[in-house]
Amino acid sequence: MALFKRKRKFRKKKRTDTLAVIGNVDFHREVYSRIMDRKRDFFVWLPPGYELNPTKHYSVLYMHDGQNLIDPKTSYAGRDWQVDETLTRLIKEFKINEIILVGINNTEDRLEEYSDTEKGEKYFQFIIEELKAFVDSKYRTLTDTKNTAIMGSSMGGL
Repeated sequence: MALFKRKRKFRKKKRTDTLAVIGNVDFHREVYSRIMDRKRDFFVWLPPGYELNPTKHYSVLYMHDGQNLIDPKTSYAGRDWQVDETLTRLIKEFKINEIILVGINNTEDRLEEYSDTEKGEKYFQFIIEELKAFVDSKYRTLTDTKNTAIMGSSMGGL
């Protein structure tokens, strides 16, 4: 009885990004946090219809490791996670509602901030008390817990 092994062919996935950030993005650089006692960068990505409908309010997704999310120039190893392209496509295909994305850049204290440590407690306090308050005051957000989410990858997902 002969065993036949099928050779697997792996196709390289074609990149769909343009090495450019897609959409309207407000970059907030070196914003001081009283809670963290340091400056931090973050950005706010606005959905395609944000400027078209000035009375509409949006759910907000906060993501860790913001430098990796939308811009290959700032991402680890030069490849971003294409969150801007993905959100734009899903919104245009009516698979998700329009949302606001907040990308929080990490710092050299990433491991401690994403862990159950004193810096980790302060990091989450910063997000809840300072960052969310800032975003809710400057942008048209739906402020309740049902319309607020946070996510990340690897340590940022813990």
